[in-house]
Amino acid sequence: MAKAFIHISEKGVPYKYYVIGSNQAQALSNYIRRMGETLAPDQTLHFGDVPFTGINLSLEEFDSSDIRNDTGFECEVDFESGVQKTFEWIKEMYDSQV
Repeated sequence: MAKAFIHISEKGVPYKYYVIGSNQAQALSNYIRRMGETLAPDQTLHFGDVPFTGINLSLEEFDSSDIRNDTGFECEVDFESGVQKTFEWIKEMYDSQV
């Protein structure tokens, strides 16, 4: 994210709305499944227990080609690696405070 913001601040179009991402949008449930597989592969995820009351956005609304075209920004870390690295960082932060 920080690198994306740097690219936007240096090369972005003023007042333009940018979507930051890999340009490989998927349904939220797919991301949750992938997080579960990465962080807790021995656990079972349950979907549908709580009714959805949010706003549905189409996958096209997550198009991040503008940031790539305007600034050259490309994601460098795939989703699973980012989840794993974030999890390890949180554990380190927690362990250092205990």
